[in-house]
Amino acid sequence: MTELKTQIIEYLSGLAAFEATKIVASYPEKQRAFPLGEPVITVEAGGVELVSAGLGGYLGGSSPLYGASAVISLRLGIFCPTALECSKLFERLCNALFDFSRLSLQKITCERPQYDAKTAAFILEASAEIKSAWVVPSQEERLFNEICLKETKL
Repeated sequence: MTELKTQIIEYLSGLAAFEATKIVASYPEKQRAFPLGEPVITVEAGGVELVSAGLGGYLGGSSPLYGASAVISLRLGIFCPTALECSKLFERLCNALFDFSRLSLQKITCERPQYDAKTAAFILEASAEIKSAWVVPSQEERLFNEICLKETKL
């Protein structure tokens, strides 16, 4: 999950649409500016749901892949000086995440922006679901890895 969050943060940080936006993995209350100067987007882990594949975990592929399909949930926080700015930033975030070729984004939703007196800013909470897979090594790969590991011990 950490690698996925890092890839998303790096991707968004490199886009012109977010050049005036701070994008971070977390935004603890103690680190929040008062009043908020620049918009901030947080990318946090929400959870992972594994759904077993049929046919003994067969996922497909030219070389057979086995495992389970996975749905990765992310929590996204958008902090802005105005509610309208939060909504506009959410729209840009949706476009950017759907355009990110490494993601298989399935769904992104948000709540209404809420005013936060602690930061004198609005917070829009959003969530995203990404389709992925958890792949189990094949019997041949496990055997090969076991042989390699035994060889390195000698």
